[in-house]
Amino acid sequence: MKRRPYLALDISRLSKLVNANTQDKVLLEAVLFESQFRKTDAAKQLKRRVEQLMGSSDHGSKVIEGVLPPRACLIQNHETIVKKSRKITEVSESMTRGC
Repeated sequence: MKRRPYLALDISRLSKLVNANTQDKVLLEAVLFESQFRKTDAAKQLKRRVEQLMGSSDHGSKVIEGVLPPRACLIQNHETIVKKSRKITEVSESMTRGC
């Protein structure tokens, strides 16, 4: 199953992220994937916006093998933070259940 690096972000934060990174195809694809799991009107509007941005983005940009775009590194860092947060939550919940 594909990872959801933006699972922890609410729609307003996702919208701000998209607005600040309108040309970042990797980020837009990740937000578009995440928006498939959201059902609110704001989420549907964000999905349409991302689809529009991806349709108008420059598809002629070169990709160098083995070199991640700058935003891709941020996504990987965010995934690491989310994993650590989940582990802390799991440990905390298990300690709470034990009482």
